[in-house]
Amino acid sequence: MNYQLPYFEAIDTDKLQVEYRTEIEFNGRMILLDLNFTQKSIDPSKLEAISLQLQKLKEIDAQNRIEIEAETKDGFIVKDYIDDSLDMLEKEDLKDAMKNVDKTKSKKQQMFDALYLNRVGFYPEEEKQCIISDYTYNEDLLDEVLVVARKADGTFVSIQVES
Repeated sequence: MNYQLPYFEAIDTDKLQVEYRTEIEFNGRMILLDLNFTQKSIDPSKLEAISLQLQKLKEIDAQNRIEIEAETKDGFIVKDYIDDSLDMLEKEDLKDAMKNVDKTKSKKQQMFDALYLNRVGFYPEEEKQCIISDYTYNEDLLDEVLVVARKADGTFVSIQVES
């Protein structure tokens, strides 16, 4: 059976490829969307859950930013990511990353504001980490990304840093 997801080509639910990829314009930038499978077939109801989330990318991004900001206040993962990024980026690259942020804010708040979504990966076969959103300042210069994981229904799971 063919299933049509937003942004993707039709997917044959009985002959799945390992990965499907597409790029879309999102908030003035191109971002990667990928859909990942380990099995050869899937129940269409799992794709329906992904379809609903694909239609809410702006909401997911807004919710992720709320979780990132909350973690900044209560934890160390985002703070360490910001500190490491400040140390790794050259002055000119840092200036470029923060060109559209409010310069009257603290350097740390500017760095938070400069984070942008550059990839959303969907893993329909996974229960806990079905939607993976990657945030960065510069995907070409930084080896690490800030990752927000969500369940298929959009429920927040975790924030971590990955290479």
